[in-house]
Amino acid sequence: MNDTPYPMEAHLVHVDAAGKPAAVVGVFTKAGKENAGLAKAFFSYAGSLTTPPCTEGVTWYVFNSPIEMSPAQIRAFTTLEHLGHTNRPIQSRGGRVVLVDSTPGK
Repeated sequence: MNDTPYPMEAHLVHVDAAGKPAAVVGVFTKAGKENAGLAKAFFSYAGSLTTPPCTEGVTWYVFNSPIEMSPAQIRAFTTLEHLGHTNRPIQSRGGRVVLVDSTPGK
């Protein structure tokens, strides 16, 4: 923003039912104090995309704690016409191993 360079930008990519990218949430990151949420950050597992064709071979990194949004913000995302209903029913673990980040101090 305002031509300010940032050392990192995370993208949360959401695809439509055809697997075509439909929306991206970008989060700029600047250097500063340790992010308390990331200090306890995430677990990971080998999984798949959540929309057809549900392609395997995707490594998921999932935060342990949820973020917070207002009900209006949640509605703004869930009512985007081009996203529709893109989540699928909970799948079995299927023998996948879930890895918890055990970096010292986390």
